Amino acid sequence: MLLMLAGTALAEAPFLRHSEGWALENTPLEVYLSADITALLPYDDDRFAMLKEITDNLSLRLIAAPDEGSVSIYVSNSEALTLAYLDDAVQLSCVPETAFTADSDPMGLLLGASTQNISLYGLRADAEALLNDGWVLLSGISPAFDEYADRRSVKTAITDMGTARSCTDYTIPKGDVEAMKETLLSLCPEGWLHDIIAGLTFSGKQTLRVYRTEDEVPLRMEYNGTCGPEGNLRTVKLVWRMRRDDTAHRDEVTLTSPAKSGGNKNTLEFERIIKTNKSGAIEMDGSFTYTVVLDKQTTTRKGEFELTNACTEESDVITGTVKLQQKLPGEDSFTGVSFAPNLTIAGSQDDPAIHGTLEVSGLSGKNVAEHAMISVRANRAEESLWTAREETMNLSVLTPEQLASVQQQVAAKAATALVRPLIILLGDTADWFFRDMAPEDVEAILDAAGSVTIIE
Repeated sequence: MLLMLAGTALAEAPFLRHSEGWALENTPLEVYLSADITALLPYDDDRFAMLKEITDNLSLRLIAAPDEGSVSIYVSNSEALTLAYLDDAVQLSCVPETAFTADSDPMGLLLGASTQNISLYGLRADAEALLNDGWVLLSGISPAFDEYADRRSVKTAITDMGTARSCTDYTIPKGDVEAMKETLLSLCPEGWLHDIIAGLTFSGKQTLRVYRTEDEVPLRMEYNGTCGPEGNLRTVKLVWRMRRDDTAHRDEVTLTSPAKSGGNKNTLEFERIIKTNKSGAIEMDGSFTYTVVLDKQTTTRKGEFELTNACTEESDVITGTVKLQQKLPGEDSFTGVSFAPNLTIAGSQDDPAIHGTLEVSGLSGKNVAEHAMISVRANRAEESLWTAREETMNLSVLTPEQLASVQQQVAAKAATALVRPLIILLGDTADWFFRDMAPEDVEAILDAAGSVTIIE
């Protein structure tokens, strides 16, 4: 979550300073997580106290490296269950003889749910790249589109951004929209924004107005035109007000895109400012609201963030709050999640050292439904948990019935591998597992748990 909203900003004034420009995709990472859970609805106090006896003894070890990784669940100091993946194969410690493969997403097939394209309320970790790549694209509009330009000198104050000394109107006629699209793609870096533009169909006349400083730095742009995916054209108005100087980096984006026919529309309001406070710390504040109306159903996502980096020469020290909320069609109130990081990022790109806490709250309307303090420690990974297996099973060639049977067997073995050590560790206090269970089921679980050794 922190990387989603506090990732490297534009090169001139990044929010992260010590770790500015770090690219950890090729650095093998090992992350340890444990949680102190203090609230979890719908459990009452008695039931929650029993559950906390369990969660206090659980921790996670995550390893992520290029093309491989693992997730291990620990009970006390003992490894209870590990899921590892390598390229297009996955294995579980509770199924020691077999590795599983598939044509795509073997982990999702094995677990019975897709693990691809994970996001939080639709927020992607690379969302900031839209602003970064948009800035590169806008900076290249001139001279690429100068043949369509009508430029005039002005002296116009753009609130909170600066004073514009030129205003240029670009008008692209209907017959040139395909060439316009190709030019935009050539100016835009590869990535999410490039993919968005590649998927658009432009129709009719397109207009763009850009206000610039006397040094040709953009302060405001406004696009108006008809575009959208094939068969879903929208009347689009996009306004982006921006500032890039030593005082602050500021972005304010407004997007409206009603359908050419019908009531479908998308609306976005976004703002963000990065600046240095009086004590020398870097602050990043902002908010957004994104509303989608589709087939008379409305989905609204919104968020706000206030983060501070009390950086030193040796580390970034991140504190603050992030809140994300969503209201789906037919719902009367928002659900959401809030984060309060207190993290230190030190070391180097090749040998990072990250530690601290992340306070997490699950929100239901104005109420806190879940609350936990998560302890985080991350460093360079020095080992792989992938092991050779005697057999390989291709999940893609199984019938639906065979796949369901494999999923059920794996789920049962995984549950046993996790529950056994917990019951032994908790002993007579393991009431959470046994409440409302038949005596013969309790006896069967205790018998199955007998051979497990726990490291205190």
